Amino acid sequence: MEKGRSIILLTLIILALLSPLPATAGWFGMESEWEKSGLDLTTGYDQNTVTSVTGHLTRVDIEGAAGPALAVLQHDGENVQLVLGPKNYWRSKGIPLKPGDEIVARGSIALGRDGKTYLIVQQLSNSTTGGESRLRADSGTPAWGGGASERQRPMQMRQLRNGRVGR
Repeated sequence: MEKGRSIILLTLIILALLSPLPATAGWFGMESEWEKSGLDLTTGYDQNTVTSVTGHLTRVDIEGAAGPALAVLQHDGENVQLVLGPKNYWRSKGIPLKPGDEIVARGSIALGRDGKTYLIVQQLSNSTTGGESRLRADSGTPAWGGGASERQRPMQMRQLRNGRVGR
């Protein structure tokens, strides 16, 4: 009886060690708030979901090197995470923001895998200070470069003749 339990225990340990674990980014599996969203800053802009939101900022995160500049906007009783672009770009080209500022933001709205509402900002106006920043073209191409249109070039097509590629 003891031998049977040992075999079962050994089998369970082997299965546990061989089972795939979910991949996570960051130091010892710690993901940043942005990584938890599952959204792509550069190519995640969808012209079909463009909308405008207005409200007051409750938080601004533009410091540090990693991740995008983020701000939280209180809009109709809901928090909307404003994605402002890379932090270094925002610090050099963005307008001053602080909690309490009244903001009008236009961009592509998305629900992150973390359940939060995100707006990948195209244009942002600060009604409190009168400042304005344009972060993306109407097509969604980011002002800092690296948009989908730059990476997705048409591929040269070759004709198939009798199941073979023609040259």
